[in-house]
Amino acid sequence: MTEGRITLDGVDIRELPQEKLRNQMGYVSQKAVLFSGTIAENVRFGNQDASDEDVWQALRTAQAEEFVLQKMEELMQ
Repeated sequence: MTEGRITLDGVDIRELPQEKLRNQMGYVSQKAVLFSGTIAENVRFGNQDASDEDVWQALRTAQAEEFVLQKMEELMQ
């Protein structure tokens, strides 16, 4: 970077430890990808302890509930 600065909560990212910076950032691809396994297993990928209600809430948040309802058999396999 040669000009300007990027800040998180007003702190220049160059002043933050790399580990802390990485913990504050994420990447979301615009292309949806399903791993092998059920849709529920895919949703639980980041939280194996997620309840069924957590899974459904995540699907609603992702606007994928209708798709999953159409694929209910795949979800329960």
